[in-house]
Amino acid sequence: MLSLCNNWEYIPNWYEGFENGELPEGWINNQYSFNGWKLKPSDANNGTYCIENYSSKNYTVSLETSTLDLTSYPSATLSFYYMNKPYGGTYNTPTTLRIKVKKQGGSWVTVKTINENVASYNLCEIQLGDYVGNQIQIAFECYNAAYCYTRIDDIVLSVGSKTE
Repeated sequence: MLSLCNNWEYIPNWYEGFENGELPEGWINNQYSFNGWKLKPSDANNGTYCIENYSSKNYTVSLETSTLDLTSYPSATLSFYYMNKPYGGTYNTPTTLRIKVKKQGGSWVTVKTINENVASYNLCEIQLGDYVGNQIQIAFECYNAAYCYTRIDDIVLSVGSKTE
């Protein structure tokens, strides 16, 4: 599988595991000061790297993919592994993780909200049938009400066979 950055129209499944130690080309990290998404060279679900958000209290940060071309696919499913964990185990308020999708020229729509403390990686799967036939972007948005961190790894966008 290839990284979620180039040659979209030829790849039936897109994968990003952050193993090159850099954000994929074209991804946008919307952060404030030191708050935001950072590559973490440990604690990955698989491999070495994952992406982690550790932000101060009351900050919202997002990570947006580059444009994904779903115009020729009949189905699409987004899956990834995530962890929401209080920093140091002393805070009980979890990070709110929202997964958003935007059609080209449109507005962001929340397709999933995760608001629970999860101390080990869990799989999340989201059907994106409403977005096939379009060019889209996906955003991972975190809001920290307390001092918590969120990790994401092994992002896969699975699509049905390409139609001509």
